[in-house]
Amino acid sequence: MPRMIDCAGDLKAFLFGRNTEGTMHIYAKGEHDKSVEDGGSKPALGNEVPDILRKLGMLSSPVARLEKETLVFSKSSRYHEMKGFLSESHITGSGVPRFRKSGSAQKIIDLIENRRVVYTLLLSHNELGDEGCVTLFDFLSSAKGRRYPISEVQIGSNRLGNTSLLAISNYLKNNIHLRCLDLPNNAFIGDEAITSAFVHAINSSRLEILNLASNSSLSDTFISSFLPSLNSCFLRDLNLTATGLTEASVVHIANYVSSDCCYLSAFSGNSNFLGNTGIQAIYGALCSNYRLTTVSVFANHSGINSELDEPTRVETQRIQRCLKVLVTRNKCLNKQTRIDALRLLRYSRPLLLRSAGKEDKSFVTSAPCDQPCSCLPVPRGRADPPSSSSSSSSLLKLPTEIIHHILSFLAPNLSSAQRIRVFQYASSASTLPQLLPCLPGSGSHGPNHTICVPDPSNIEFGDAGKIWKIGGGGVGVGGGCASGKCLGASNSLVCHREQDRATWLFAVRCDAYERD
Repeated sequence: MPRMIDCAGDLKAFLFGRNTEGTMHIYAKGEHDKSVEDGGSKPALGNEVPDILRKLGMLSSPVARLEKETLVFSKSSRYHEMKGFLSESHITGSGVPRFRKSGSAQKIIDLIENRRVVYTLLLSHNELGDEGCVTLFDFLSSAKGRRYPISEVQIGSNRLGNTSLLAISNYLKNNIHLRCLDLPNNAFIGDEAITSAFVHAINSSRLEILNLASNSSLSDTFISSFLPSLNSCFLRDLNLTATGLTEASVVHIANYVSSDCCYLSAFSGNSNFLGNTGIQAIYGALCSNYRLTTVSVFANHSGINSELDEPTRVETQRIQRCLKVLVTRNKCLNKQTRIDALRLLRYSRPLLLRSAGKEDKSFVTSAPCDQPCSCLPVPRGRADPPSSSSSSSSLLKLPTEIIHHILSFLAPNLSSAQRIRVFQYASSASTLPQLLPCLPGSGSHGPNHTICVPDPSNIEFGDAGKIWKIGGGGVGVGGGCASGKCLGASNSLVCHREQDRATWLFAVRCDAYERD
């Protein structure tokens, strides 16, 4: 048996950035004279490698895949994938041989049942097939499986057919947790009955991201039944790359993206056969769409293995430039719409709530928060409105319609309907936040409990008196974070205040520009 070295340290150094760039190949069966490629050393690891990796919890990682006799660790995206695998709330089996045998679906079910909570299923590049997929999603659709708030399912490249798509539709129906469904490179076929069940399940769910790329057998038959019936207000990202679409699908795509039922912010239709004429028609329909900020329709020339002549190539480049200008327009308008909506709420709340508070006797919420914690009780009764200056008191004497008209100048990019929805929200006492925050250590750590992570690069990091005051929210406090002092400000994480703002903008439908 060859002499062992510190394999654990070397692997951790490679996976978490303390080693050179490249791909590490560790030969696991008897080839002790092989070296670690691009690693700079030649450890003789031998047959003990799998046992070591199992102890480290790495053998089943998507970062580690088995290629014949070789364990390959890809350095790209290693941190996020290892983080997802090591978390108990993620079930990862991408490319793992144990999910390629009979009964693999039952193994996945056992893994799920052994965990208290599961948020993500990463099962791409296996061979579950229809039988395994139906078994898995029948369990997830049962009362026992519905207990798990799964928000993401990746099950691409699993040889799934229409039987699997119907099982997935049954699980998706009225599902309020699933946000991302990744189904690329399977064997789905366009069928009107199956497609109808699938699209109605999407409409009843809160699915935000749908990836059907590389399902070339879907073709025009699928689109002709799918897009005319799609009216989900939650779907944000639709990927139809390489799904065998031709010019017959152009009319359905154009009608959908120009309708009021389209809430997409990203659409991909690359590597199809829509042709320049079809892309031009889609561009004309997109001129009235102000939501889409990502449109990708490259490589859509007609015919297979046909070379583009010079006029066609020039026309293709011209259309792509027009699409880029349109997308830039939408990004600018949507950004300004969100800014205007937040500014309008800031100034509408104190004015409109005061006038509403004169007539509304239930001015204070009955509970301090919506989490089961030991916060101090909130005294019942009407709260006294804050003192106002003489100018604001004079303004309050004006009719409500005139106050609305004056406030509307603060948000010139909002439509009349958007401003009315903001005014209704601002004047309702039921939309006020809790009076007292959940105190740190109160035991309020439910799935919806938001925590900001302090930015260690901030000069005031560690000074709790300056960064994480109770009044301004902070770590463990649901009321918000100190502006610019959490990792959300540096785009390292998504700040929960930004998430709350996005949720509010969607609720009042001010997340995108809207014409009067």
